[in-house]
Amino acid sequence: MKRLFIKISVFFLLFFIVDKPVGYLISEGASKKQYDRRMALLCRGDISADIMITGSSRAVNDLDAKAIGELTGMSCYNLGYSGSNLLFHESVLKIALESGLHPKKLLLTMDHGNTFKDVEQSIYRKDKLQPFVRFPQVYRELCEHSNKIYWLGRFFWMYRENDNLFPSLTYLKKGVDEADITSKVDERGSIILQGRSPKFNIIRQTEKEEEYREDEELPELITSFESVVNICKKENIQLYLIIPPALKLHFRGFVKSLEDLNSGRAVILDFSEMDMDEYHYYDNGHLNEKGAASLASAIAENL
Repeated sequence: MKRLFIKISVFFLLFFIVDKPVGYLISEGASKKQYDRRMALLCRGDISADIMITGSSRAVNDLDAKAIGELTGMSCYNLGYSGSNLLFHESVLKIALESGLHPKKLLLTMDHGNTFKDVEQSIYRKDKLQPFVRFPQVYRELCEHSNKIYWLGRFFWMYRENDNLFPSLTYLKKGVDEADITSKVDERGSIILQGRSPKFNIIRQTEKEEEYREDEELPELITSFESVVNICKKENIQLYLIIPPALKLHFRGFVKSLEDLNSGRAVILDFSEMDMDEYHYYDNGHLNEKGAASLASAIAENL
């Protein structure tokens, strides 16, 4: 029995000696592989801002944090992520607050008509959190939205980092990811698109409208919205719900539905009908540098 106990003790001792350094090396490789490292900057306390932006591609592409900051005289940073949904935006806000970023204002973009719906283009971006799970605040949110067990990852580094093994090995072989239109962030976190997409095919006015249906809303997205509103109220953060302009499909009744849900708790800035010509758009759903500049001026006037 004594020999068995010694063997078990030696095994666990060796495991713990190996676990942390190996887990750390995996974590380093996975995080260094990312071109977009805003999450690491955030968790390390290297981001400060009076105005925080979050949301989907409508946030990171359409809202120019640098321009908004210059126009308002307030520091501004963009923590929007392409293809993300409200559940993810809530997580970003929680991570920001736990990391010491406490903005005076939060600009949250609304994807016109699709904000509260289950759409293929909007998901919980686990892939944007996984490379940075060394930070407890990130790991906690990832566990809340996955099958990962929080206490196991806090105890065993390699368990926490197991999904990072392949990206880490890829980093050793190929280095940092190439920047693209979803990751090439500027110094204030925005990705302002230039010119026009080669696939740009304008949606005509007759194709642009459809009746909004509240019965298609997902309860978990409504709950997440309520959570963001309540967090902002508790933390004394002024919340602005931004609806950027777009050429793509609009939903009649969405703004009214949002107003009813909001009940005056946040400021709704609806720019969906903002007068812009096609040369202000990168594609039907996103602005280019001209459109982003015009939108920045309009937002600054309302802050």
